[in-house]
Amino acid sequence: MLKIITFWIMISQFIVLTACHSREDADQLKNITFPDKTTEQQFKNWYTGNNRILLDEYRSYLAKYLKNTPNVFQLSYNQSNELKGCEQYQFTIPPKQYWKNIINSLKLIEKLQMNGLFDHYRIVHAYSPKQANACFSNAIESKHDSNSAVDIQLLNEQQQIYHNQGTKIKELCQFWIEDGREYRMGLGIYNNDTLHIDTLGYRTWGIGRSTKRSPCLVDN
Repeated sequence: MLKIITFWIMISQFIVLTACHSREDADQLKNITFPDKTTEQQFKNWYTGNNRILLDEYRSYLAKYLKNTPNVFQLSYNQSNELKGCEQYQFTIPPKQYWKNIINSLKLIEKLQMNGLFDHYRIVHAYSPKQANACFSNAIESKHDSNSAVDIQLLNEQQQIYHNQGTKIKELCQFWIEDGREYRMGLGIYNNDTLHIDTLGYRTWGIGRSTKRSPCLVDN
């Protein structure tokens, strides 16, 4: 009889624990805007077990240093137009020894937002290992493989990409010119409305990763 009671207690505890995890997952995903339904389902399939535990721990770690911590989706998502054959790198979590590397870059993005340079932003690429960079045909020597850089898209009050993107780029360039050296700000500006930001050295570049093609230098 005692064994039966013990068995049912264990079953009850398991059910309660599972329900708690389900609620936690729902809370984490509740306010996330996904690019599309397919990506949403892919993330939900991936965000289970050890992936969920480690990603939640990573976000909690960053929350100690940031005012507005990015959600679990943005912290792990690698946007790519060439995903075929690279599906295993669509969502990634950096090794723990790299967690601290992204803090200064995210703090700088928070400052840019606080200064009114954009209303909102969406992270489309943060950490990716060297194998992922090769698979996605990204730069071989990438700041992303040490979790030190962030690629973002600038969003307006409606969480949409700005129609006047050029104006926002000029404002960012002005910040880079006037204050970028203080923050060791690296600013990459690409033609698909995506910006690269890091704090690993004062520099800028544009399409094709060419310094000469950066709008910050072309217009000044």
